[in-house]
Amino acid sequence: MSSINLPKLPTTKSLQDNSSHAGGKSIFSGYPTKIIEDLSDRNIKVVAERIDVDYMTLLRISKGKTKKPKQEIMEKLEAYLYGV
Repeated sequence: MSSINLPKLPTTKSLQDNSSHAGGKSIFSGYPTKIIEDLSDRNIKVVAERIDVDYMTLLRISKGKTKKPKQEIMEKLEAYLYGV
């Protein structure tokens, strides 16, 4: 598989209006919130099937519950969402 140079997405250090986990640090710390926003109006099951990613994995990513998703999955997701 060849390496794809993807543009850097904006990240947010913390989102105060979202729930936090223990320690008071946001679960979105350093996570690309643009992807979460762009998945919010998508059918997660369809996206998961099209990019060949487990539905539950993509659901956790879409809800911001995955602290550090695998780069391979994020590359597939970015390619699907942004056509890169």
